[in-house]
Amino acid sequence: RAPGRRIVSQVQMVKKCRTKNEMRYFFLFNDMLAYASTVGWRFKLHRQITIDTAFKVEDVPDNIRPGRENIAGSRNRLMIISSTKSFIVYADDFDTKMSWLADLTDCIEDRMAILHSHERRVQLVAD
Repeated sequence: RAPGRRIVSQVQMVKKCRTKNEMRYFFLFNDMLAYASTVGWRFKLHRQITIDTAFKVEDVPDNIRPGRENIAGSRNRLMIISSTKSFIVYADDFDTKMSWLADLTDCIEDRMAILHSHERRVQLVAD
């Protein structure tokens, strides 16, 4: 566990994979995002993604066509982008999506402020 790391939010969402969609548990920390599946009563960690300058989240517009309103994966989507992995997730509902988007955005902004502050201090010391 990293010093100063704290859990911000956790949510269960569907992660779009190459061959099929998988239910995953997402854990948002102040400095990273992790996701896991369950094996029995335990979590199996799949990936940890550091929130750095390459990390972004984007709202993906709903893909609603007449007669296809209830197709799984056509609504409540977010794109997670990083230097190591990018993927789409589907939230159960609009409120969950917006809450998760807000939490991710807040963490990214807070993390960027810390990283830029550190860069300024290093630059001042170097000058």
